[in-house]
Amino acid sequence: MVSSYILVVIATVARLVALMLPAFALPMLNLSAAAWIVAFGLYLYRFVPILVTPRPAAGNTVPAGVMRPQETKP
Repeated sequence: MVSSYILVVIATVARLVALMLPAFALPMLNLSAAAWIVAFGLYLYRFVPILVTPRPAAGNTVPAGVMRPQETKP
């Protein structure tokens, strides 16, 4: 996951270099586009399975960290 963030930063830097050095504009824009494509491909690879799988059964389960008060019997 960290690699996709690094690729987004590389894409941003490549776009800025393309603005500052017009002689390298086309290669830097190509590098930027490739970095964006790979970064979001990695992002989708990581998160699509999470988003498309069904939720766990919602029976009587309590989310982790939630404490129910103790019931007292009369």
